[in-house]
Amino acid sequence: MEESSRPRPRELSELGRLLAAADGYAVVDAAGRQLGHVDRVRYARHTERPDEVLVRRGWLWKREQVVPLEAIEAVDRATGTIRLRPLPAAG
Repeated sequence: MEESSRPRPRELSELGRLLAAADGYAVVDAAGRQLGHVDRVRYARHTERPDEVLVRRGWLWKREQVVPLEAIEAVDRATGTIRLRPLPAAG
């Protein structure tokens, strides 16, 4: 039986706790490519954990990308980095 790649509620709560102080952290994809920096953490539906993170991209023409909490694999406070989960295989 294959284990789901979706994070469990307890994992989401821990990620939420770590994200509370993650403004400015670098956001990297599963391959290690930097996507941008955390602009803000948004709480909409839940009060105990964030729903999504807004990632600021670009230098001159800034754009924002919304990253749902479920897409975050890890928060590394030592390096100030957030790593995203690998995208599911298409097909």
